[in-house]
Amino acid sequence: MQQLNADPKQNTMPDGMVSFAVRSNQFASNLQDIACVLGISESDVKGLAYDGLINAIRLRSGEWLFPPIDKLVVLWGESTSNTSTASEMQAQVRTLYDDNIFNNNVDHDFVSESNKPGANQSATLNNTQPQVQSTKGDQSDLKKPLTIAEVCNFEHTHKLFSARNKRTPLIIENTRFKGLKLEGSEFRRKLIVKTKAVRCVLFEWTNLDDIQTSVLEKYIERYEYVFNQLKRRPETEEYKLYSQQLKTVGDVIRNHLKFNIPNKHSEDSEEINVINSLIRLHLSKDVEVTLPSKRKEVINLMDEQFCSFTIARYNAYLETFRATNGTHDKIVTRVKAAFNFAFDEKLIAAVNTRPFVIARKINRERHIEIPGEHMKLMFEYLDDHENPDFVFFMNLQSSGHFRYGQVMSLRFTDFDFAHNFVRVKPKGGKEVTIHLPKDVVSLVAKRKEQFKARGLQADYIFPSKQSKTGHKADFYAHWHDMLEELGFYTLDSDGEKQYQYQLHDFRETLLGRLLEFDEYTLGAALGHLSLHAVKRYKKANTASNKLAAEKGHLRKENMISREPPEGSK
Repeated sequence: MQQLNADPKQNTMPDGMVSFAVRSNQFASNLQDIACVLGISESDVKGLAYDGLINAIRLRSGEWLFPPIDKLVVLWGESTSNTSTASEMQAQVRTLYDDNIFNNNVDHDFVSESNKPGANQSATLNNTQPQVQSTKGDQSDLKKPLTIAEVCNFEHTHKLFSARNKRTPLIIENTRFKGLKLEGSEFRRKLIVKTKAVRCVLFEWTNLDDIQTSVLEKYIERYEYVFNQLKRRPETEEYKLYSQQLKTVGDVIRNHLKFNIPNKHSEDSEEINVINSLIRLHLSKDVEVTLPSKRKEVINLMDEQFCSFTIARYNAYLETFRATNGTHDKIVTRVKAAFNFAFDEKLIAAVNTRPFVIARKINRERHIEIPGEHMKLMFEYLDDHENPDFVFFMNLQSSGHFRYGQVMSLRFTDFDFAHNFVRVKPKGGKEVTIHLPKDVVSLVAKRKEQFKARGLQADYIFPSKQSKTGHKADFYAHWHDMLEELGFYTLDSDGEKQYQYQLHDFRETLLGRLLEFDEYTLGAALGHLSLHAVKRYKKANTASNKLAAEKGHLRKENMISREPPEGSK
């Protein structure tokens, strides 16, 4: 019997397979693929290949390559079954396993001579072709609906799909509603409900998953629940949404992220970044709060069961963020939106939303401009800074044209270096163009050339191999170090540092330098889609208000101290 050379440094195959290799010119399947298709272990497949009973090529790396299953050639001694049809070849391979020739739990890398087909066996096989069992079986079995237990048997459904020679779904017994079926491929199964108008995927698994009937029953019950809720057949995305069982605040927020935000904004909108940042920096962290009873407690908001979460506890949690009203208001707004969405979609009861929808923002507008002398101190500090990435970041952020998240995700391809502008996406998700100073664009172009000289192939301005996004997350540590070094902070009653400036203050500072321009120009400079925010900035600009108050008072004094005109007595 011909055998493949076991030496991994050799790339040989039996003579009987050469003609097939030339004809097909396609060895695409790997060891795992064949094991999955045949429903046997990888060692069994390897043993069949070692003994030349199925065609395969062993590469120099030691790995095996097989043809697609429908082109698999089965070798019998010195002859080949080249005249066999694809289905017969598959049946022969199945027969080898079903007849337990090599199914004895022995590692076939070390099969003894007594277990291999010997000379007598080989002679018998050469004179007589083996009896190939038909996979078609009893045709009545193909028409019978599957039970849930049979659906869980990957081997059983494999035989049924093979016998049909097509991938039409198999019907599953179900008395509760029509259309429950099993859809199959070589490696996967899908539990679906399919009618002429709607196809809904309930669950998907592979032949490596040990699926119990209780698991499938659970998904069927969920489908029935959604069906009754909607009073119609749901599509796949509707089923995924309405079949959820929301229990924690984190469940509600993730549901909002997955189903509401992509439809309301876009899949890569700034809103998604804001919520993920809140989760990472605050909502998923343990926070010590003081309840009205003066009792202290630790709250991790994402893990809290919302059905038992009280108004008092949520207010105590929010109180810990009062000093940073921007963060406080972001939490209130995003959590409220998530619970409103869950309630609107009838995923939770109204009583469970109450603590989160009645919470109010501090709504204390922050309008702080960084004075020139403090800006100067910051850049004197940066002159000797050890991290060039942070220095470059500060040059971009201090321009005032960008939100913090926009800077971190900037790409070189976002810039038009010839015309000095950049394309960014604001909170709404729609791309806008911001014209930049030539000095800022030149810094970006220089950084691009530095990357190229170092052989660094990166599109992000702040690339990172450790981050899932492909770019660095933040420079908060360096920013806070600088504020502390320069003394731009105060201590509250608990000894916590309250920083004098935030990165967003650079945008307010830019507007303070450009107040003589119209609102449309200012909106374009900040990358705003509407003039609402610009009007709010201008309305509350501290410097302008002080100047207006002083001028108003001075003009009043001039009016009342003015000498009366002659002849007015």
